[in-house]
Amino acid sequence: MNRSRQRLLFVASALAFFPLILAACSGEGDPATPEATPTAPPPDVPARIEGSVQLEGRADSSGVQVFIPGSPYLSMTDGDGHFSLESVRPGSFTVLAQYPGYETVKLGEAQIAPWPTLNVITMEPAVLGESRPESSARGQKLFGRILGQIKLAQGDGPSVSSPVGTTVEVLGTPMRTFCDADGAFYLWNLSPGRYELRAHRDGYAEGSAIAVIGTEADPVRIEIVLESIAPARGLGQIAGTVRMFDALGAATGGYQYVEVEIAELADRRTAPDMNGRFRFEDLPPGRYTLFAEATGFSSDGGADIDLNDGDILDAELVLREIVDELTPSVVFGLALKGSADGGADQDDMSGISVALAGTSINSITGPDGRYRFANVAPGAYRVMAQAEGFLPLAIEDVEVRPGEELEMEDIVLELDLIYPEVVETHPADGASDIQVAFEIPIMIRFNKKMRPGSVREAITISPEVDFTVFAGKEHESTDFDLARISIDGSSQQTLVRYDTLHRVRIRAGAEDYEGLRMREPYEFTFRTATPGIWETYPAQGDSQMLLTPTHSVVIRFNGRIDPESIGRRDVRIRPSLTGNPTLQVVEDIKTGWTELTIQALWEPDTEYKVTLSRGIKTMTGQRLSNTPYTFQFKTTPLGEFRPPGVPR
Repeated sequence: MNRSRQRLLFVASALAFFPLILAACSGEGDPATPEATPTAPPPDVPARIEGSVQLEGRADSSGVQVFIPGSPYLSMTDGDGHFSLESVRPGSFTVLAQYPGYETVKLGEAQIAPWPTLNVITMEPAVLGESRPESSARGQKLFGRILGQIKLAQGDGPSVSSPVGTTVEVLGTPMRTFCDADGAFYLWNLSPGRYELRAHRDGYAEGSAIAVIGTEADPVRIEIVLESIAPARGLGQIAGTVRMFDALGAATGGYQYVEVEIAELADRRTAPDMNGRFRFEDLPPGRYTLFAEATGFSSDGGADIDLNDGDILDAELVLREIVDELTPSVVFGLALKGSADGGADQDDMSGISVALAGTSINSITGPDGRYRFANVAPGAYRVMAQAEGFLPLAIEDVEVRPGEELEMEDIVLELDLIYPEVVETHPADGASDIQVAFEIPIMIRFNKKMRPGSVREAITISPEVDFTVFAGKEHESTDFDLARISIDGSSQQTLVRYDTLHRVRIRAGAEDYEGLRMREPYEFTFRTATPGIWETYPAQGDSQMLLTPTHSVVIRFNGRIDPESIGRRDVRIRPSLTGNPTLQVVEDIKTGWTELTIQALWEPDTEYKVTLSRGIKTMTGQRLSNTPYTFQFKTTPLGEFRPPGVPR
């Protein structure tokens, strides 16, 4: 309790006791049993709730919101996960922690009893695990909002033009708020459920409304109408305003931590609304002294009020921030919600949470997007900004010097959209020894369904080759999220080069069916092999193969092979054949590539292994990339074998 309040309580006690002394001296009353003088209860010193929260799998745990649902108490963790909720009034609270993409965790219950000194409550450390798709759908809202409107109906009694200062409370909970000059009020971070709200204001009958919070993204909107009533005859009202100034002399907020009391009536105390307005009603005529208190602030003095029969009087109370050795500073700026095209939507910037990580200094922006922090101790801070449906943003190493007014650069939050991107390619980036063939297939998988036309236009390959892009349902192997590039390896117009690094680029113009484009181009590379064997008939592992002297084994090369380098000793067949095989080397008319056919008497129901030696070379004397080369196949059983021309 500061000295000014002690002085006021002393005066109040003296005034209350003075009539008893007069009564005793005049013989009135019973001097042996004087009525006890009421004394004011000791002040409730706000508590501090602190602790740490870690994000699973991340070294940096900053930006986690730790809060008490339905209250102004909120803190964002620093890089080590530390948080601190300051100036928490007595009561029973649930403390929660949440971060986009992670499960919301209940840190525990905080029971804060009235205490004459600072009470520090340390929560158990907690870890937030990543949310699973089956338990938390993307973008699902875990905590809801109530956006309400208070309207004052004209009655027979006196009425005011503005409902500012009307108190709104959630029954059965410690949640309480006040409406602004337009009658608007807000309740944030409410768990899904049914809530009964009650509004009360001096001179008006209480009003109530029911709000049901689900998991929808949109806030619940309600309206409460208060009917005017005539005040009791002979009783008056005192309305007023608390004005708060920081250490630099600038007006500041923090009214949720202020209490206004009447020195002569220790049980009459109230808290101002978000604009500093307060009201006492049903006061009998008399002289009263009002004063205001808030931790870290001193009062300019109380307000003396002479209340007559039925008066409605105004008062003004001033609180100034206490200056210590390190002069605090002011940090302010503008936080904006970005749009899909990277600009800012200027219609409504409310609901952006801006905070100094690791402290309980935070602000929720209004429609204009402005935020302001007073009483910031000098030092380096990490400024965090979050809003539902947007990506969190952190500004590192914000240096606050003693006594300065620091205007931050505009904070623009990006929409939390799922932009298209490449998630897999085949061949993978950096793959080598990709054989040149009639067709070289390349598969590209995206994370979303893409517009086929935009994918075709976005793909380029260097060095230049002839290729065709299939997307959507244009090929049996493709889909809307899976595209296929078919490189023509046999093209005589643009030859595919051996042992060459090829670069595939998908430009950012590729877009999905929501009209979102890739945020940045994607590139991957692969290297073609030197000439080699690219295909055989039968293929590796084939069975039930019908082979005859005229229906031969074929080995295809992707280059011109020196016939002199292919002899019987370069082709090994196991088990051995009956008689020597006939080897024939021919060239493909279109490409000039070499084909080797093996004609022989193949035994039925036999598994053969064919191996080509490393001695085979190209016309330029270059060895092949994949020799020695082996493939296996099995011929058809004897009962199913039919020589050509023999009827079945």
